[in-house]
Amino acid sequence: MKKRILKLILVFEVILLIVSISIIIIKNNKITDSHIYNNIDKYKENIIENIADNQENEEITEQKKIENNITDNIVIESERKDTTIKKNKENVSRQKKEIINEIEEKPSENIIEKSMAPSQDNNIIEALKESEQIKNKKEEVIINDAPVNETIESFKYNKNMSELMVSIIEANESALMKEHGYIVVIDETIVERTNQFTYSEKRVKDKLEYKFGTIRVYSRDYYINDEYIWTECFII
Repeated sequence: MKKRILKLILVFEVILLIVSISIIIIKNNKITDSHIYNNIDKYKENIIENIADNQENEEITEQKKIENNITDNIVIESERKDTTIKKNKENVSRQKKEIINEIEEKPSENIIEKSMAPSQDNNIIEALKESEQIKNKKEEVIINDAPVNETIESFKYNKNMSELMVSIIEANESALMKEHGYIVVIDETIVERTNQFTYSEKRVKDKLEYKFGTIRVYSRDYYINDEYIWTECFII
């Protein structure tokens, strides 16, 4: 009886041990599966994010390429247009020069007939008209620039006024003139070295206060178109 009881206890313990081991294994498997599943989910998210980033980068790169291509095409097209416009301008300018030279060398009627020939284009006709207008304007300017009522200024030596100033100086000697001596000469060159004044006896006397040695005088009449304007006097 005791042996039977012991056997039952032993069997029960074995069963309990097996059950416990099974429970532990199942728990460990669940933890491992959960960890694996979590890692798989994270890995999936990373893959999705990387794919999205790559797609976005590819889209941005492709868009930049398209923009660069558009910009390059615009620049190339603009350069082509500029080159074409420049060539057209040069051709028109060259044609204008040729037509202007022909106008200067030949009668205008012959040039007009030549310009209307079927082989000439509209640019040459327009250039011809413009050159004719320029020529007419030049002729008008030359006519308008012709001198009208030209002003002619002139000076003439006034001997009487010069001698009058000499006589006034000699009759009104200053203290320095008496002390150091003096001589009065008529000198045309002083007009460039001093300012002119309008004659009066008082003005001549006032200019003698500090004079001595060589005193130079000169007088001239000022004319516009041979019409007398005034008399200029100089003392230095």
